[in-house]
Amino acid sequence: MITLSNVLESVVEVTGIYPDAILGLRRNKEIAMSRHLFCYIARLHTNSSQEAIGEFLGGRHHTTVIHSLKTANDMIDTNYEVFGDMINHCNSIIAMRWKQDFTFTVTIPYGVEFTKVKAALEVFGVTIK
Repeated sequence: MITLSNVLESVVEVTGIYPDAILGLRRNKEIAMSRHLFCYIARLHTNSSQEAIGEFLGGRHHTTVIHSLKTANDMIDTNYEVFGDMINHCNSIIAMRWKQDFTFTVTIPYGVEFTKVKAALEVFGVTIK
């Protein structure tokens, strides 16, 4: 079973932001993006509630997690090449280290070719069915 600590470890490796910063109070752009990524990956790979994710993130309210998930989805829609790559990298780290099969949904933004998304996911060992 994948834990929130496992997710944090993968996000730290992908973003280079220290765990203390992700769990802390600072809100600069890089740290906030790392938190959004953490929330998105945590909901994707764990059974943790929004309340549990918020508590893990330094006692934040569950509505903060909801906002973070919405922001992550917006970033996928508007900046898929960067944020999507970060998500895929986290997914591959989790798959390699904790050897758990998982299913996830990717929304392909308008104008992005399916074959490019498929090729990008296959680089990380993700098979599309």
